[in-house]
Amino acid sequence: MRRARRMNSKHRTCQSDWIEAFLDNRLDPQETRALQEHLDECESCRQAMDEACASPADWIAVRLSLGESRAVPSCPRDDSRFAAETASEERAAYYRSLLGPTDDPRMLGRIGSYEIVGVLGCGGMGIVFKAYDPTLNRYVAIKLLAPHFASSAAARERFFREARAAAAVIHENVIAIHTVATWQQTPYIVMHLVSGQTLQQRLASVGMLGLRETLRIGLQVAAGLAAAHEQGLIHRDVKPANILLEAGIDRVVLTDFGLARAVDDVRLTQRDTLLGTPQYMSPEQAAELPLDFRTDLFSLGSVLYECCCGRPAFQAATSYGVLRKIIDHTPPPPRDVHPDVPHWLERIIDRLMLKRPQDRYPSAAEVQRLLKQCLAHLEQPKLAALPKAILTSPVKRASFLLRSTAMTVLLVALLIPVALWMLPPASDRSTPTVPEAPAVTAAAEPAETPLRYDWQVGQTFAYNARVVVELPDRIETYQGTVQYTVNSVERDHRRVTYQGGLANSTRWKSEGRPSRSFPPFRPPGPSRGPFSRSDFRGGEQTTNEITISSTGSIVSIKGDSHLPYLIGNVSLLPFEPLPDSMAPQWEITTEAAVAEKDQRSNLRPMFGPFDPFGRGMQDQTVQAATESRTYEITASQGPLVTVAKTHELKSPAPVEGEVSFVLSGSGTWQFCRKEHVSESLRMDHKLLIAKDNQQVTVLIGIEYRRLTDAELAERQAARQEQLAEHQRRADELARAKAEQQRQAEAPLTEDERAAMLTALDGSDTTALSQALEELAEKDPQQPDAEIAEAIRRALSHADRPVREAAHRALLQWSPEYRPRGELDRRYRGRGSVESTARVVTADTPLYVGQIVQSLNRNRWVAADILELYQDGQVKVRPRGWTTTAWDKVVTRDEIQLAPEHLFQPYWIPGSSAENDLRNWTDATGAHVIEAELLDVVDGTVRLKRQDGREVSVPLDRLSQEDQQYIQRRSKSDKHPPNPFD
Repeated sequence: MRRARRMNSKHRTCQSDWIEAFLDNRLDPQETRALQEHLDECESCRQAMDEACASPADWIAVRLSLGESRAVPSCPRDDSRFAAETASEERAAYYRSLLGPTDDPRMLGRIGSYEIVGVLGCGGMGIVFKAYDPTLNRYVAIKLLAPHFASSAAARERFFREARAAAAVIHENVIAIHTVATWQQTPYIVMHLVSGQTLQQRLASVGMLGLRETLRIGLQVAAGLAAAHEQGLIHRDVKPANILLEAGIDRVVLTDFGLARAVDDVRLTQRDTLLGTPQYMSPEQAAELPLDFRTDLFSLGSVLYECCCGRPAFQAATSYGVLRKIIDHTPPPPRDVHPDVPHWLERIIDRLMLKRPQDRYPSAAEVQRLLKQCLAHLEQPKLAALPKAILTSPVKRASFLLRSTAMTVLLVALLIPVALWMLPPASDRSTPTVPEAPAVTAAAEPAETPLRYDWQVGQTFAYNARVVVELPDRIETYQGTVQYTVNSVERDHRRVTYQGGLANSTRWKSEGRPSRSFPPFRPPGPSRGPFSRSDFRGGEQTTNEITISSTGSIVSIKGDSHLPYLIGNVSLLPFEPLPDSMAPQWEITTEAAVAEKDQRSNLRPMFGPFDPFGRGMQDQTVQAATESRTYEITASQGPLVTVAKTHELKSPAPVEGEVSFVLSGSGTWQFCRKEHVSESLRMDHKLLIAKDNQQVTVLIGIEYRRLTDAELAERQAARQEQLAEHQRRADELARAKAEQQRQAEAPLTEDERAAMLTALDGSDTTALSQALEELAEKDPQQPDAEIAEAIRRALSHADRPVREAAHRALLQWSPEYRPRGELDRRYRGRGSVESTARVVTADTPLYVGQIVQSLNRNRWVAADILELYQDGQVKVRPRGWTTTAWDKVVTRDEIQLAPEHLFQPYWIPGSSAENDLRNWTDATGAHVIEAELLDVVDGTVRLKRQDGREVSVPLDRLSQEDQQYIQRRSKSDKHPPNPFD
């Protein structure tokens, strides 16, 4: 009660023991509600609660909802605070549904044999509970996979991989795994309970850490990584949230091995989701390159950087921006952010965070040894010296030499005017009185020539191309090698051949592919327009012929290598327009308005590399657009010229109901004067697509880097190996297919034939189906009439799968058999058919609904018989027409029978000779009518009276004589019912 009075007092002070007592379940109901009221007003306590567990609303809702006991009463249902916080109520109910009943009123529930004390945290993959193990009388942590991931094979595999990976590493700095089990078909892991906080919570509360604490944490994390690396495991997700600081003792525990993989696992470069935390990824991890143990060292360096500086090394507004910075940028030195960081620690962090893995420390054990010596020196400076490897820095020495060289040049430049001023007049200098010293002069710089694409025939250059598109729900990556070969040089035109294609991969930002995602390239707007193209050829291996001027103007291009999202033609991206003269700045502005563009036309005038509309599209009307590109030379060192580039592609002012777009970006382009080619290109774009009040933002990063001859040869060799492997697999498939064909053509032995006939004539449906399937796989060279007839009998089987199997088998064993689909293609719709010369005479049986061939304008067309007349004439309608305008009364000389194997309609009422006119009597015998029989459908007889009216009578209401007549006509039908209707 004393706590409650303190919390309810007007001038209360925040005390951490309230939160600790609440988490330890030592507050009574009145104190719990007082804490709730205090949290409503105190921001610092809410943050403390966030750091200690989940959000305060979640904690209280879960505790009050789950703990229905005298010690922790349930949350009142009419509480306005919790009624408003639907998410917390839902989460509380969600937690409660995961737990089993318990006999201990102090506990929240049960998982297996473990009593649940509380919720430690909730992440994207699952929930972590604090639990009590009554068997061993100890507290443990239980990580339960979220139920909505329990049915996902990938999520379960990742969950079990975490358990296996952590269990394989037995070390004091790696979380200990007690057991793995399943609760209500959901897997869970029982782990050692670390009482304390994560490094992330520690950094959030104090900012940057002290030097001793930083070294102690880095030393133990390196030790845990070394133990994992000895087992062949790469952690891949080293970050402050996965580093636990155990309270009371100086022990650091590395946890969350959910992304750990074996170093030889080929799947390391085939991820489908954005795995890992971007701020702590290594460059090779961000670029999806093969990984080894040194990727964890880069992440460790990022953690140490944040401990020293109080902020992550790489920060950006988006995940893609962070990844680009990791790949392209070097963070500020730690001493520039926090001057108290020692030089030697800065050197360790710098080497850990080098871009190339081979430049980092060789192992985590080496980093552990260095940090251990540094910590010993910090505690006993006189007894323990710093490692010699970190006392000097090649980077710093290089910087000092550069500064010394620059100072020397500056002194020479200052002294030359003084020396010239001290020389005697010209008349006196003709006979010097002292020996002439060597003159110190500067070499005359040749006049810079304008930038030009001045290639030689046979010249080859290639690039590693990478395009990353960040959408609201995923990141698409287009990556590959593009190569150019100069074929001819004529005056100002250079003709080159482009070969390449970019492989496309997608990483979803959430675990698993969402059911409703942002479409690949369909922003709000009409289905046709500059964004509606359904096929883009940039991802295909294509060969384009490009004619380009020396200043970068595209004269012509043959081929299609476009990418979506207004990225443009892949083959044109390395070619930037050049100025006519040597100018430090230039600008290119073009406009285009395309009206009707068909598949054969070229886009004129050209938009340049960022052509938004592509080629090979259907006719459409598009808007005019304006493209503006500005260039400014920022550096020129040796043969390399560095140019800053900005770009904007903008549609006209938006019109209601139409799509408008703006593509803007900036970056750096490097040009090599010596070889007259682009050296590299790095651009960051933002694409805004809008229609009415809707808007979509797409972030695009484009990177081209010229490959060295060795890199190109290596990639070509890998490509040849890949093609050879594909050819080997194709040969294996061809051999397997040939063997299958050989077995299919092998004749049946006498025993096999007898067994097949027995199965076909037997009553066992399973054996019949199996025999038909085996016969369908055969390709007999000689027809077998007996087997074909046995298969034909199966066409009328009651089971549809048997009929379908018989149909497939009969295609193989009966050359005369034709499937309905093949004939329907000839007799289904409008158009002529070939005459079969099957003449219809006065005695030829015909019936209503029969398919025949009718002579129409000197050609035979498929037709249906509609009516038969006593004078022998026939009313027909061409197949495919439904209106009476095409109905026609013809003589029998003007029709011919269709092929015999054409399936006719199901009901055949009889011939015209016997069925033109007949007396029909009802079941009572009281009514008699004279009528023609048209057809019988679904137990209903359709008759046509002499006055022309049609009547429909149920079959069972006719006399027995009439019913028997209809049955006789049905049995005498020589055309069997179609089993596929």
